[in-house]
Amino acid sequence: MGLNGIDISSWQEDLVVSKMTTCDFVIVKATGGKGYKNSAFTKHADATLAAGKLLGCYHYARDRGYEGSAEDEADFFIAAFKPRSEE
Repeated sequence: MGLNGIDISSWQEDLVVSKMTTCDFVIVKATGGKGYKNSAFTKHADATLAAGKLLGCYHYARDRGYEGSAEDEADFFIAAFKPRSEE
């Protein structure tokens, strides 16, 4: 059995996850580099969980203008994602 899903970021800020009836999961861009946080991340993550869909999140490494060391970028992503992982 396959799963259907979408990958979204701030470019799809107005997307209504609950209306995505054919999606089983949503993967949301959380962060980029060591300083960019997707302004729609919390909204999209909460809506995904509220709709009963599987949630995945990702970090865009070395996002232009926000580059940092691998350790700095990993720490930044973990800090942004941690509240979602504790639910």
